[in-house]
Formats: sequence, C-alpha cells, structure tokens
Amino acid sequence: KKDNPSIIISMGWSQIIGEEVLTIPLKGVVGFHSSLLPQYAGGSPVNWGIINGETEWGISMFYLTPGVDKGDIIAQMPFEITPNDTCKTVYDKAGQGGVTLLQNHIKDLINGTASRVEQDFSKRSYNKRRKPSEGITDWTLSSQRLYNWVRALTQPYPGAFTFYNNKKMFIWSSKQSSVISNKPPGTIIATSTQGILVSTGDGTLIQTCIQFEDEEEIQG
Repeated sequence: KKDNPSIIISMGWSQIIGEEVLTIPLKGVVGFHSSLLPQYAGGSPVNWGIINGETEWGISMFYLTPGVDKGDIIAQMPFEITPNDTCKTVYDKAGQGGVTLLQNHIKDLINGTASRVEQDFSKRSYNKRRKPSEGITDWTLSSQRLYNWVRALTQPYPGAFTFYNNKKMFIWSSKQSSVISNKPPGTIIATSTQGILVSTGDGTLIQTCIQFEDEEEIQG
C-alpha cells in the first residue's frame, strides 16, 4: 500500500493471494497457471495432466480474483506434452511460456489495455493439490497409466513409490515394455541391465531408475 503500485504481477507463487492485496493496485493483480484454464484449475495441474495422459497443454496469464483460478484470461500459450516429458520438463515449458506472455503483454498491462476474456465455467475442471503420501503405486493399473504416473511424480517432486521387502522404494523413471505376463500385478518378472521388469494390470513395465529410502539411486 505504501508503494502504491499500479499493477502487481505474481509468478511462481502457489499460495492464494488474499483480497487485502488484490485490492491494492488500480490495474489489478496478474498471475499465471500452468494449464489452459478453465481446465485443470486448482492444485498440481501439470502432475494431474501427465497422470491423465494429456498431450495438449499450455499456460494461462490471467487476472487474480478471490476465487481460485477464476479470473479473466489475458492470454494463453499452448504447447505439447510429449511421451517423454516429465513434470520437470513440462513446468520448464510453462515457465518459459509465462516469460514470453509477460514480454508480449507487459505494455498493455501497464497501460490498462490488456484483453480480458471471461472464463467459461461450464468447461472448468478442478483438481486438488497432491501430497507426497499419494505417490504410492497401484500396479493393477495399465502399463501406460503407470508410465504416466512415474513421469508425473518424478524429481523434483517427491516421487512415485512402492514397497519391496517392507522397504519404501521410489521409482524415478520407467519405460514401456512389450513383454506379456500373466503374473499378478506388482510381481517382479526379471531384472537386467535395462532395469526391473514388473507386471502391471495389462502387461509389464520396466523400472529404469529406483531408490530405496535413505539410499543411493540405482540406474537400470
């Protein structure tokens, strides 16, 4: 309030900004969300998007309001989630996209002439923020879903995990396998220099980088 800013721009801030701050600048508070709003509003958008196998993605620049991710859209930048992307690489794309959006629209924001497009809330989807404890792996899922699961939760996030001989084991990377198995999901089929082959709900998946809790990573 003392600085009397005409506009506030928030980047990389995950907490809800209260109305006391939102009402300070005359030309509004601008924020960014790592999805194409109104889809995937709320917490952990990139993680949920990868888990769900989304391929069309992007970042939104919008005016912040008291509601979560409900403000008018200023601009969006779409990009692709490729089969090899992880949560880190997608957030890197979103971060660079946010910089580009800000560079392209900063003059209009300062002048108060930036576009405002109301969100269509009939198309809104909302996801809760993920917790580290929710990374436990369900081997009854399909191999594709499990592959997405691992890459959505890998570093720098807390990671997908399972238990082996009562020890917590993180799975940092995996890759698809064409091996067919009739073993119960979660059964170790084979180990090799490629990694650990584990049965899934519809086939197998190779775990290429694992780490037991408080131990060093093991590359396949």
